[in-house]
Amino acid sequence: MQGKITSIHFRYILLELNKILQEHNFEMNKPLTDEQIDLLAYTVETDDKVDYVEFFNSFKPTYIYSNN
Repeated sequence: MQGKITSIHFRYILLELNKILQEHNFEMNKPLTDEQIDLLAYTVETDDKVDYVEFFNSFKPTYIYSNN
């Protein structure tokens, strides 16, 4: 799978993700600030495009075990 999206669409996706995190009040997943979203969009864009597959593949899952 390949694909690129504009940095404007990428920023919109991150803003929508933030809304979901805020709505569900995930304690371990604090929403991003607008400044962090802008920085992410700026950092990953090349030629005003974001390679979303490369971006998502850069994340590594983190598992937190709780004994509660």
